[in-house]
Amino acid sequence: MGLQLSYLHYHSAAEGTTEPLPLVLKDKKLVFEEQEPEYVINCKFELEFDENGLNLKDENHHCSNYMFYCGAHASVHDVHLTKTNKGCN
Repeated sequence: MGLQLSYLHYHSAAEGTTEPLPLVLKDKKLVFEEQEPEYVINCKFELEFDENGLNLKDENHHCSNYMFYCGAHASVHDVHLTKTNKGCN
């Protein structure tokens, strides 16, 4: 299973800039954290691989509501992307 993490971008509410998602490895998880106290934003986004695929967590929904913009706001908490042997179309 391949994941192009360089394509995950986020928008900073304060600076108005876009850049690749800075991820840190913590306890076998890739973690993105961003706090914006002025806007009361406390985003913690976790990506964890298991034998079946990729699990995404955004427990307080601050990442999907305030940091990630893809048109409509969709929750990324408790999303599981299943591993497959099929190719990309």
